[in-house]
Amino acid sequence: MSIEAKASTSGYILTFKSRKDKTTAGEEIMIEGKDGRNYYSYDVGTEYAIYEREKGERGKVKMIVRIEECYATVSEEEIYSLSYQRGKQSGRLSDMTLLELERYFEATFAEELSAGQEVEFPLLAKEAKWYFNARKKRRKEEREAADKILIGIPEKDKSGKIKRDDKGNVIYEGGIAEYRKILRTQERLETAIAHRIAARQDTTDVSERYRAVVEARKEIICTQGISLSLFRQEEICPICGNKGVDEEGHVCCCAEKISEEIKRFCAGERLRQWYAERWATEEAAGGGTADSGEVHESLPNEKARIGSGT
Repeated sequence: MSIEAKASTSGYILTFKSRKDKTTAGEEIMIEGKDGRNYYSYDVGTEYAIYEREKGERGKVKMIVRIEECYATVSEEEIYSLSYQRGKQSGRLSDMTLLELERYFEATFAEELSAGQEVEFPLLAKEAKWYFNARKKRRKEEREAADKILIGIPEKDKSGKIKRDDKGNVIYEGGIAEYRKILRTQERLETAIAHRIAARQDTTDVSERYRAVVEARKEIICTQGISLSLFRQEEICPICGNKGVDEEGHVCCCAEKISEEIKRFCAGERLRQWYAERWATEEAAGGGTADSGEVHESLPNEKARIGSGT
């Protein structure tokens, strides 16, 4: 995604340039819209005039074609289904890839007659990986921040070795002493329960103490405004292992179930990047600062329209 800054009487108007990605075959796929989401390069319902070719130039209108449907292959390649109208005769054309469609329009001097409706592209494998990686990173950072509040940071000597007290316990900077004590007690009770179960011994008394310790730990966590969900074991997808894609690199079914959440996240991140670049571009352009209302229609879905002169 790139940005252009143009001078205006009220500062600078930033123009959002949509970005096309490349497939492994080098074919361009999808358009990035002003909402940060990915769309097919051509809209469903758009009609085009197809001209005859006479001595390498545009002749008379041969027929009208209409994009009826667009879909993506497993490899995320755009495919378009087209219908045609030639006088009273109508029918279907063979489905075309994006590259084939663009070559067809170029060869027939196609001209757009009426606009259609843009269609959002299916969830991409790279978006699924982006989301799951970000979620894993965010969870790790949130847990580390929570532990810093609850446990504290281990103190180290000049050699970098962690300091311990006379009992061998780690010395912490900050944190909550009572929480650290409860945590150690919980770990000892977990070991005791495990050993008793293995020895087929009664665990009633130890289990009761364990439940009391767990409740005390939860109370401290909640008192600090920290979510208990950070301490629960995250459910792991057996297919992708919470990576968002399977072994073949395709979007996993677990990601498909939350596709809207993933798309919303990715769109927000793209727009966040755009705004971050926007201010840097304004500064480089001369230090002008457009107010928040200056975005205008600076975020168009800049699709190349056949016959529009763009």
